[in-house]
Amino acid sequence: MSNNPGDGASLFHMRMHARIAILRPYDRAFLHAHATEYNRILDRLRDNGTPHFVLDLSGCDYISSEGISNVTRSWKLCYEENKGTMAVVVPQDTPGEIRNLFDLIGISRVLGTALQSSVEEGIKHLEGLEKTVHH
Repeated sequence: MSNNPGDGASLFHMRMHARIAILRPYDRAFLHAHATEYNRILDRLRDNGTPHFVLDLSGCDYISSEGISNVTRSWKLCYEENKGTMAVVVPQDTPGEIRNLFDLIGISRVLGTALQSSVEEGIKHLEGLEKTVHH
């Protein structure tokens, strides 16, 4: 991702762990611009052969309805359409309301085991899924 202003790259920090991309919004809120950029990044990752990713929302204290929609769309692409794997990091003890919101509207149940408490747990989750697929 480039750091050119206006291309959205400033909205997310991305790093790689083996074949897993880890995305973390720089901001504490996941808004329309973040949702748009998130979709663009995921499409680019998939096009480049990286269908495994962790979305780290541990630093966020707000997610818009569009952000929630994008998270569930990503989950659907990965798990229902079998186009990759994902984990979403939302610790139980965060000061923000994202985990409570996910629980309240049922997103926690939808995400199931994809919902993790830390990036490290998310990576372990995805590595475990990859092992079960290949064995």
